[in-house]
Amino acid sequence: IPEGDPTNQFTGDCFLWPSPSPPEWPEVVNLAVPEYEYQALFDTMKVRGFRPVWFDAYESLMPGNTFFNIIFRPTAGVTYMHLFGLSGDEYQIEYDKWVYQKKYRLVHLESYYSWDKGQISYAPIFVKSSGLEFTAYHGKTKNEHTTLYKSLTEDQGYIPVNISVVYWKKRSYYTALYDKRQVGTAYARTTLTFAEYQKMVTKRSKEGFQLVYINSYDKRAKTKMVGIWYQKQPEPYVKDDLDNQAFDAVLKTQ
Repeated sequence: IPEGDPTNQFTGDCFLWPSPSPPEWPEVVNLAVPEYEYQALFDTMKVRGFRPVWFDAYESLMPGNTFFNIIFRPTAGVTYMHLFGLSGDEYQIEYDKWVYQKKYRLVHLESYYSWDKGQISYAPIFVKSSGLEFTAYHGKTKNEHTTLYKSLTEDQGYIPVNISVVYWKKRSYYTALYDKRQVGTAYARTTLTFAEYQKMVTKRSKEGFQLVYINSYDKRAKTKMVGIWYQKQPEPYVKDDLDNQAFDAVLKTQ
């Protein structure tokens, strides 16, 4: 069954199953996949008719490994390109190729430190579809990001879709994707502690803002949270601080 609008994925989709219990498909979630095992997983899921729609990476400082969390959904006729492990220059070349030459849309963008490659790396997902105007940047300092964020959201009518931060060698590097969907007011924070994040979720929900994106990164051995909230958005089901068993239970019931 076609997935529908890749931008507003919560509208227009449907599927049927014969049992009153929640289905085990069409969404497959893989957690804590070692970086060196991901290519094999991706190849296997592609053969089975699944494509990644969400890619999250995190780094372990001891002993120094990178892990991926990925959501796969049925490809269902969607033409896409997913890449990972790209340097900044490699990512820009691929962006120019798939966006400007082949007319794909960038729908997801993650940055992370790759211990396998010894560099800050990028993992984009491009989809062949028409859609909203979008723009993106990568590898910016916090000051550069702040300036760009203000210009894009206040002067040009964009809203943030993804904001990914990597802290490396005493500097924070920002990567972000924006588009021009209608969500009312958008709000983003990129330096929250976990406690501040939890309070912000409650505060923004009371003000009519719904959490639509979450990410995290380590800075000086402390976890920092990134959150994006939209004003016009269905209320999500939000749980955090789950171990694998608790996450699996939530995934099946929700």
